[in-house]
Amino acid sequence: SILGDKTRMELLARNPAAFIRPSPSQTHLGGVARRTREVVSLCEAAGFDLVLIETVGVGQSETMVAGMVDCFALLQLPNAGDDLQAIKKGIMEIADLIAINKAEIDPIATNLAVAQFKSALHLLHPSAPGWTTPVVPCSALRKQGVEEFWSQVIAFEQHLNSSGELVHRRQRQAVDWFWSIVNAGLRALLEQDDRRRTALATALQQVEKGLVSPGAAAHDLLMLLSHGKPNDCS
Repeated sequence: SILGDKTRMELLARNPAAFIRPSPSQTHLGGVARRTREVVSLCEAAGFDLVLIETVGVGQSETMVAGMVDCFALLQLPNAGDDLQAIKKGIMEIADLIAINKAEIDPIATNLAVAQFKSALHLLHPSAPGWTTPVVPCSALRKQGVEEFWSQVIAFEQHLNSSGELVHRRQRQAVDWFWSIVNAGLRALLEQDDRRRTALATALQQVEKGLVSPGAAAHDLLMLLSHGKPNDCS
């Protein structure tokens, strides 16, 4: 598929050492496509030592990518909001680096945004033990601050390696991947035939109307999968 972002990567798209694969997220939540992990593994197997993943946007549901990468960078704009608004975004807590892009638009607003984000970060737990999330102003248009941003990426990689956190992150990524496959498989089993689809639809309606607790409805569906019929939870 050809998406708009790829058409704007004129230099990168022509680089013979680069491979760009736009992947529509469709209805999959989390900011990434359903098979993003598999695509990353394929790229690594093909010899690419650096893989960049861009999410569809920024929000509470765009945090799934943090469980797929070694370094999670949050891109913000000047005048994106004060520090209190930034704290409300759960995505701030998992950001390893923050870049304030388009700094050329308003240098004063950019400096203010950098100060506000740094202030907000002091109230949050660090994304990695012993690491202070840097906030870097930059301008992709004027190619300013890009080298500084990348130097912070390298510094974070070195920190992960020296502290042993990289191994722990990779282990958590593997576990997250395992459970995502299991959860997707369970849902696929529930939608495998008419009987299970009907039971799933009925359970959803009962939960929505408050006739059955979510726990009891989920238990019945799991019993249907394991024994072929739901237990009587009444």
